[in-house]
Amino acid sequence: MKKHISPINNLKNLNLIINSDTYKLAHEDIGLLSRNEMRGVRMLLEITKPDLILEENKILSTIIIFGGASITEESKIKKRLENIEEVLTILMGDKKVRNGKMRFILPKGIGAVDIYDD
Repeated sequence: MKKHISPINNLKNLNLIINSDTYKLAHEDIGLLSRNEMRGVRMLLEITKPDLILEENKILSTIIIFGGASITEESKIKKRLENIEEVLTILMGDKKVRNGKMRFILPKGIGAVDIYDD
């Protein structure tokens, strides 16, 4: 004897199946993408996204600056720039610097210079 299933139950079951996460496309399934097993896929997406955007915009290279921003009085900035210009003038007079055999780092305060001789 066959068990009779009502059309209402069939429709209800069909809706449950269609709305199930198993029928979602992978890229639309946040639950799937959030799983620990998908960490590698998320990392690949994070790496690929900026590369694609740079490529689309024909950007060949970028500069990354670490640090924060602050607002400083114009007079203080002018004094720092004068100090930098003085230090650079002195350093560029050195033959090792001009030949690329010495590199130097200007610290945040621009009062002294650390010089590294390669």
